[in-house]
Amino acid sequence: TDGWLSPRLSEMFIITAELIHEDMMGFVDTYRRKGQMKSLNKCIEYMDVTRVDYLPTSVLLAQCNRDGFEKAFFEAYAYTFKTIADYLHRSRVPTLKSVHRALLTGRVDDMEYDTRKYEHFIEMGGRAEYALDAVLTITQNVLFNGQDTWSYSEYQDEIEAFEETPLDDCFDIARSKMGITNVNAHGPYEHDILENY
Repeated sequence: TDGWLSPRLSEMFIITAELIHEDMMGFVDTYRRKGQMKSLNKCIEYMDVTRVDYLPTSVLLAQCNRDGFEKAFFEAYAYTFKTIADYLHRSRVPTLKSVHRALLTGRVDDMEYDTRKYEHFIEMGGRAEYALDAVLTITQNVLFNGQDTWSYSEYQDEIEAFEETPLDDCFDIARSKMGITNVNAHGPYEHDILENY
């Protein structure tokens, strides 16, 4: 990591990515039959789980012309967060390119992954950068505000077991090194335009 990613910051990124993956896979499990779609309203209703607030409004609007979101879309989105955590567990930096490449090739840690799901995610407007942006932004909110998806106090002992460094809050550096700039992604999105759908 060239020394810029502190152990505390890495641990916080892992917590964020793993919790989102776990929550989102719980949502995926609510798909009861093959071909079932989840409406846009349902996905927004459970925004804290689906993290559609980190998908641009244009991606969600595209779903309004369909019957909703397929299971494969959220499976791929969830595995994007898992891939981020897996890179960090191996002391590697999850960059936009490396996460995208891993999901396209099906090389996600030791598990088998159906690349068609990620291809569907991409076709529907999804991007790995949206998950990276979510991990960065949510973790920053947790550190500075105490919570966002998870509470700092709940994991404080785990995080502070690592030595404190001046790089523990260097989110601008992390965003740059991971290939995420304000041009690429800048969630969470308000999605006010979707109130009429």
